[in-house]
Amino acid sequence: MKRYGILNAFQLKIIMLVLMLLDHMYLYLFPKELLPAHYASRLVAPVFTFLVAEGMVYTRDRRRFISRLFISGAVMAAGNYILYLITGYEITNNFFLSLAVGAAAIYALSELFKSKGLAVVPWALTIIILAFLAPLCEGGYMVPTIMLIFYYLRKAPPFMYAVYVASMGWPYFAAYLASGYLRPQFYMVFAVIPLMLYNGKRGPDTAFAKYFFYVFYPLHVWILFLISRIV
Repeated sequence: MKRYGILNAFQLKIIMLVLMLLDHMYLYLFPKELLPAHYASRLVAPVFTFLVAEGMVYTRDRRRFISRLFISGAVMAAGNYILYLITGYEITNNFFLSLAVGAAAIYALSELFKSKGLAVVPWALTIIILAFLAPLCEGGYMVPTIMLIFYYLRKAPPFMYAVYVASMGWPYFAAYLASGYLRPQFYMVFAVIPLMLYNGKRGPDTAFAKYFFYVFYPLHVWILFLISRIV
């Protein structure tokens, strides 16, 4: 599907990393001063989920891609636990595992649809296991749900955006009608704006562009967490 945006995947990642950094600074250091950044950062999770869905389309090795996400999640979980042992305070951030479960769901469903006879059994069991794992990850079922929307509707972007906005926006809007309080998660619907600016290109094909997010995400969380415990 040809796109006509102005931002490649790497540029989108950098913008989202800046918003993520500001949000975690809000969370750990400046809960009053950076409140607007918290709302703006609701775009981050959907955009990274979209980019992983794109990765599942274009990667040469899906298993390796998924393994990288799970390994990154395991490393971050270990680092979080070590900091918990040191400080006595828990870090709940670990979006790697959420992305890994979503990517694994795409892979398992793709294999299930291609399988026949008893060959469907291991893939069906895999999907059941992932369904049990998803609620234990950051964001719960939200990430695999919107990743499947982005993956299976990618050839019809307008329809994909409409389904995404409806599925993500309506629950929070309905809650607003009932309570009068609009949760920050509602602003995830505006992730369609940066997604519409995506031009379908990967960007720089370098090790830095490929692995920077894997290093930056846990490292900045750990640093901000430690600063918050010191000050």
